[in-house]
Amino acid sequence: MQKKYTYIVTPGHGYLSVSIKEIKKLNLVDQISGYSYMNLTRVYLEEDCDLRLFIDAKKKLNEEINIQSSYRDVSEILPGGRYDSYNIDNPIQLNSIVTNGEGIFKVIAINNKKIVIKDDCGRYRVPISNPYRYIRPS
Repeated sequence: MQKKYTYIVTPGHGYLSVSIKEIKKLNLVDQISGYSYMNLTRVYLEEDCDLRLFIDAKKKLNEEINIQSSYRDVSEILPGGRYDSYNIDNPIQLNSIVTNGEGIFKVIAINNKKIVIKDDCGRYRVPISNPYRYIRPS
């Protein structure tokens, strides 16, 4: 059975949307470059190098893929944050400790729209669609 993937065409580049689970299954976590992007559940493989890694890994397993193109504004995926294998091994989850580079926060809630973090000064909301733009695992 062919698995379907979305190839996202933006005004300047292209990215293949792949689940983090599949990136782990294919043992690609440490091979993907910082030119790809990610959010909490997906990796957006850039077209020049990282997409080829994925296709080669699928071929080695004799797994067929069905790629469908979709045009999207670059802002829909790029704010998710640059790919970092550290974020795969240390995902943002309830009760995890995160940082914004200036302070340390605890994740106290996650829902389909936001992540709520807190420190001694207060609570802050981070959009679920692009958390790595604002915070990262500590």
